Amino acid sequence: MTPDSIPTFKVQFGKIARTLEYTDDGGRLMFTFEVSSEEPGAPLFLEHWAKATPRDSRYAAAFQRTREFLESRGYVVEIWGE
Repeated sequence: MTPDSIPTFKVQFGKIARTLEYTDDGGRLMFTFEVSSEEPGAPLFLEHWAKATPRDSRYAAAFQRTREFLESRGYVVEIWGE
């Protein structure tokens, strides 16, 4: 991969409760999550968009990078939906 072909993106916790913002050159995608318990090690559920919601070509990579963002911060991530 050359430096020009490396995708630039940012994942951060959103300003709205239980949201994550994924931003890249194509714009912003929002994901939601739910915490099952406040117990240490309890999973965090990262939620897929509803099947009826259109997903653009960036969706799969954005979702995976968002999951990796959470895991890199020590969260146990489980996926909700398809």
